[in-house]
Amino acid sequence: MGKERLSIFYIYRKVLFPYCMIFFKTASRHYKDVKKGDMIVVLSVRNIVDILFARKSIATLSEVVNIKFEDNLYRVQLKGIARVKVKKVYRLRAADYEEIGQPEVLVNEKLIEDLRKKTQELIFLINVKESDKLIHLLNFISSLNQLTDFISNYFIVKYSRRLAIFNELDVENRARQLIKILDSLIKRFRDKRGRVFG
Repeated sequence: MGKERLSIFYIYRKVLFPYCMIFFKTASRHYKDVKKGDMIVVLSVRNIVDILFARKSIATLSEVVNIKFEDNLYRVQLKGIARVKVKKVYRLRAADYEEIGQPEVLVNEKLIEDLRKKTQELIFLINVKESDKLIHLLNFISSLNQLTDFISNYFIVKYSRRLAIFNELDVENRARQLIKILDSLIKRFRDKRGRVFG
């Protein structure tokens, strides 16, 4: 795949997964030239070092869904499109990027089913307001790539775990790591319920 160039933006300790949305507020004047519908590259950063050494990092090709300037802040809503690799950065404002191909040659039905079951179990334990909607979406998604990103976005809170899952390019490895994380979360919620009702 060929290289392309777009504006690059940095989000602090947040991860934008493909197929998912993110909303945040920022005072960065870099957003003044952005409008709804623009395509941008979004890189998750922990500190200035991540910004200075952005080349070869995995980032997210994104669409600006909405942007408003109110009370001296930009309110930004972005939709993740695909994982990309940053090839070169120009004055911290623009980047050449290359899309990362993630073909699914064979559908791993067992991994998909395991992920769905574990996630549904976690949803019932958490008892979230949107549980019916989430379960419907889980059953609707047939791509392992999309499923892992959707589940990671909704259920992994810890930044380091979110970033590790995002950076895993082998989708089956990503799914297996995610299943371990879901198992850990399920155990924690079961233990918590046991203490409350035991």
